[in-house]
Parts: sequence; C-alpha cells; structure tokens
Amino acid sequence: MSDKVGAKERNFTSQPTSQCCYKTTRTNDKATSILLEYQDTTIIKSFDYLNLYSKHYDRNIGILLFFTNATVSIYGEHLDKLFLELNDSMVTSIQEYIGKPVANDEVINADVAIVNSIEVKYKDTELLNDISEFESKGFQQGYDETG
Repeated sequence: MSDKVGAKERNFTSQPTSQCCYKTTRTNDKATSILLEYQDTTIIKSFDYLNLYSKHYDRNIGILLFFTNATVSIYGEHLDKLFLELNDSMVTSIQEYIGKPVANDEVINADVAIVNSIEVKYKDTELLNDISEFESKGFQQGYDETG
C-alpha cells in the first residue's frame, strides 16, 4: 500500500516542461502571465492570461494570441504542443530560437517547438506611442552616457 501512495506523490511533483523555445509551469499549475523574449534585443514583454480571450493555430503558419490590448503572432515549426499548453494556461515564457539554422533534410523531433519569430501588434495607439517613446528615451539615455 505504501508503494501506491508514493506513486501518486510522484505524479504531483512532476517537473515543468522545458524546451529550447518555451517553458511551462508544473503539470497541475496554471501560469498567470506569458513572458516574450526576443533573440536580438534586451526587451522582454509580458501578457496576462486574464486578458487572453482567443487563440488561433494554423500548423502551416503559426499561433495567434488575441489579448485585449494586442495580438501576438508566433511563427515557427512543430508548435502543436506549445499551442495545447498555451490553451491550458501552462506556458510561462516563449523565446525566439537561438541556435544554428536547421537544414531542410535534418530530422527534427516533432515535440520540440522551434519559434522563428514573435510579433506583437498593439491595438491601442496611445499604448504603442508610450512604448515607442520609452524605448527611444532608453536609447537616448544610453547614447548620452557613452558619448
């Protein structure tokens, strides 16, 4: 009988999924937000699952996430598992693939998502203007300090 109890406990302490392009919570947990990390920048964006009202997945193109203030487009390959885990609010972060390009004839594990790019389109022009202004001031501040 003690073996059965131990087996059940092991099920509840499973480790989060970790792939090269995204991370998830523990199996029984739900994430509250998604971090988006870009390959060639220091900028990280975060979106709350609470504001995610619709999801769309086309296996030939990618994933669309519709938030109240923005649309997030995730382009890549082998995104089936990522989409399912997004649907269950388990994904905590997504990042663009950093590594060598995959050759067309290379065999790729279908469980490993490759995120080629992430695009965010804000619906609120005032929000977009505020973000642009913030980023340009950061650039100017960095420029003034070095030059």
